Amino acid sequence: MTTDSQRSTLKCFGEGFSLGRQLYYLAALPFLLDLLTLAPRYIAIYAPGYSRFGLSFSFPVAFPSLANFYSFPGAPSTAFASYPFSALGAGDRLVSATFGILLFLIVYTAVVAFLSGGFLGRLSNPVSGVDLAFTSLGRRYFARLYIYALAWELLSLGLTLIPLSGFLIVYLGILFFLDYLLFLTPFVVVMYNESLLKALRRSVGVSTLLASSTVAYVLVYAVATLLISIPVYFVLNLGVAGFVLGVAITSYVGTCLVASTVVYCREVVH
Repeated sequence: MTTDSQRSTLKCFGEGFSLGRQLYYLAALPFLLDLLTLAPRYIAIYAPGYSRFGLSFSFPVAFPSLANFYSFPGAPSTAFASYPFSALGAGDRLVSATFGILLFLIVYTAVVAFLSGGFLGRLSNPVSGVDLAFTSLGRRYFARLYIYALAWELLSLGLTLIPLSGFLIVYLGILFFLDYLLFLTPFVVVMYNESLLKALRRSVGVSTLLASSTVAYVLVYAVATLLISIPVYFVLNLGVAGFVLGVAITSYVGTCLVASTVVYCREVVH
């Protein structure tokens, strides 16, 4: 028997995919960004005739990416950071590469924060009633989304610094729990123009007080990304053409999934 929570969850995804189809052109943003930033990593790991296990899943995000559906092996951004410093000594290369990775993350996070403001702003226009140009939306919400995204980047860096141990597993569990509690934050910032602190509180409130519906939504979202990652995984083993096709698929489906979270946020945040 289908419960009210299940019907509500399915309704959110149905309306979200309908909204995503109407605003399909927004998928061009994650498509272009992924081509620019992930192509070097893909080229670095791709080898003809060799398949890499890369299935992945994701909790709801505010801006889609291939990385939500495919797990790239190796340290993030290594392809960007190491090459320019290859003539340096080993110690200098380590320091320079680390600086390069951090610089890339800071700039990349700023770009995503700006794009997220416009992206969510266009998707949530029927809710927020704010009809501004994409760039105006990006500027309007940039500072709040950037601070939020940088905080997550700092927390995620712990995964690369902590050695494989029981503590790493505990830390990973804490990050998953925080992600569950806070995933609505950027949506509340944009849809209701709240301060970052108020958006954090409202996200935690929904995730705890409406846990039955929120857990159902997050689980369906995670399963959906996992199921989509299966064909994407096979497509990415087809070479550069497969990479472009995989990015196209995840950009469009990811846009529809973000639209679904916009619908869910509209239903539960009052």
